[in-house]
Amino acid sequence: ILFSFSMSVSHALLGGQEASFFHVSYIILYKILGAVITGIIFGFIFNKLTSIFKVNEKRSLMILFFGFLSVTFGLAIWLKFDELFSTLTLGFVIRNFNKSEKKILSITEHALEDLFFLIFFAFSALHFSFKSVSFQLFILISIFILVRMTGKYLGMRFGSHILKMSKNVKKYAFGGLIPQGGIVLGLSLMIVNEPEFK
Repeated sequence: ILFSFSMSVSHALLGGQEASFFHVSYIILYKILGAVITGIIFGFIFNKLTSIFKVNEKRSLMILFFGFLSVTFGLAIWLKFDELFSTLTLGFVIRNFNKSEKKILSITEHALEDLFFLIFFAFSALHFSFKSVSFQLFILISIFILVRMTGKYLGMRFGSHILKMSKNVKKYAFGGLIPQGGIVLGLSLMIVNEPEFK
């Protein structure tokens, strides 16, 4: 929601459009509500199809899931909805309202999760070029990483202290949060495709 809001304001400012509260609110509502409705519709169609045709085999479920994921994502792009919200909503509807949700979840956890991470980070790294990074930008990236690590550390210390967790958790758990920057990379890649941000 914050990302969509920021993008809408930035689009309005960079594109020379009206940046009023109502204009930005309309864009956000259109993008997010449209995405949620798209995800709900395709999620329920998926659930109905798997129920009517009694699709229980893992391979068939995986192919059907990929198909619906692609259609939902593609339609969201075509209608200029928020692609992330549409696919998140699709996953939410399938997870909570499908009779085979445990089987679908096991497919993604055991067969696909590592593959998705591998592909995602490989594509993210392909977009990064040292030639395009100035010394100033390198300093800014370093500051961002340090501030992010500090935030993770302080947040974990504070949270684990309130929950009265063990010393080991207080000391070391934040380390597991440091590399979890996939969403930042994903959102950065979305910005690259926007002509106003070139």
